[in-house]
Amino acid sequence: LLNRVITHLVQAECQANWFLLPKSKQQGSDMKTYYKDWASEEKLLNYSMFTSKSIFTGNIYYLEAIKTLISGLVQMDKLPKMNTLEVCTVLKNAWCIYDI
Repeated sequence: LLNRVITHLVQAECQANWFLLPKSKQQGSDMKTYYKDWASEEKLLNYSMFTSKSIFTGNIYYLEAIKTLISGLVQMDKLPKMNTLEVCTVLKNAWCIYDI
């Protein structure tokens, strides 16, 4: 089931991107060929994410349960008091990649 869901998600994203792609880049290729390498990588990334023990879900209607979960995950006393400029840059870049 998980493989079917991941395949569906990747195909849907390929289709959405294909229709946004300029016609000049679509010439001489089809969607599957154009996105072949990207789709393979995306399937691996999705599989890693969905099977990770570090991914948690929550329901907005159970805010207290979410707060408890987050409190258990984030231990403020173990975070550094300050970071170097390099660490801040790495964290910023990681969040930008995550948000994209």
